[in-house]
Amino acid sequence: MFSQRLVRGKRFYEVKVHDDEHYVSIRNGPVGEEGVETKKSFETTEDAEKYAKDAVSKKKELGFIAVTQVKQEPGIKTRAGSWKRAKEEVEIALKASKKVRRSKRLSGGGFTQTDSEGRGVIDSECNTKGEIVSLDTTGLCDVMLAQVDTDAGVDNFVVLQLIQEKGRSDSFVVFKRCGVTGQVGLILEKSYRTLAESVLAFSEHFKQCTGVDWLTGSVKPQPLIATPAGEPYQRLVQDDAGRRALASGNHGLWFYWVDDFVDGKKTGWYPYDDVGSRMTEKLFLESQLNTNYTQRVVKSGYYSYLVDLTTKTQTNISHPNRKMRQIRRKPYSQPLDGSPPPALLAEAEYDINEDVEIPGIY
Repeated sequence: MFSQRLVRGKRFYEVKVHDDEHYVSIRNGPVGEEGVETKKSFETTEDAEKYAKDAVSKKKELGFIAVTQVKQEPGIKTRAGSWKRAKEEVEIALKASKKVRRSKRLSGGGFTQTDSEGRGVIDSECNTKGEIVSLDTTGLCDVMLAQVDTDAGVDNFVVLQLIQEKGRSDSFVVFKRCGVTGQVGLILEKSYRTLAESVLAFSEHFKQCTGVDWLTGSVKPQPLIATPAGEPYQRLVQDDAGRRALASGNHGLWFYWVDDFVDGKKTGWYPYDDVGSRMTEKLFLESQLNTNYTQRVVKSGYYSYLVDLTTKTQTNISHPNRKMRQIRRKPYSQPLDGSPPPALLAEAEYDINEDVEIPGIY
């Protein structure tokens, strides 16, 4: 029978595997009290033990420390027994914490904030006002992750930020937004009272996505290759100036070329809608610093588009016709270059010089 009791501060976490009925019982709460119990059933004892050990491992990563319970007579519960158990467990926790104080991951006291100097840009979908936290060991807790496989039509993102609420020294928020590129995605905002707790939560999210520990592993941006679907996310280098421009609206705008009279439109350049323009501009800015991410898949409405920021094209990969259109960026505060796409100009010049008739070019 697997049984493990852990403590952190004045709280306990106890896991037991009941071999006869193949279930796991988990009890947690303040040390010295009975706490709250939950149960989970499994088909085999082996499955139950695996689940229990995983649960214990996760709690240890958050700073919980294993202890030995004070033995009590069966069926006897007294105030003295509860007090004695509480006192012993708290003493064990304090003693153990001294041994691991050098470990920033467990001590909860080794994290030091540094001046962020206004760096980082809080995500536009975040409701928290404040500043991105910067740590002495890892730097700015502001991460953009991507998982891209253009052949499979996969392009997922994760925004992960640790924010100290404005005017509060006891309020830290872990913000996470994730989903398919082109969509808002799912949003998580969770508050913590201490820096240590929030950093550990931030690190756990980071590790789930990348397989790398934020606190002890290499956390520098490594945009080496586009990520095959199912592989860990890669961290992208971010441009704060570009992100601030996006937030303020002072950014480049995007247009697409129409020459097939779709929806009755005349031949010429047509603007993306506001959301599409901002998204394409964001991907363009990211591609400037992450040169292996010049091809992205963007979900817009019912369709997914392969956007190639090098050839300046977009292809509807959801439609059987796979229509490709030329796209063009208009830098902020500059007029749009209304000339046809370079490919059409080149074909027209070839037609004139060689006196060869090309179907569709007039």
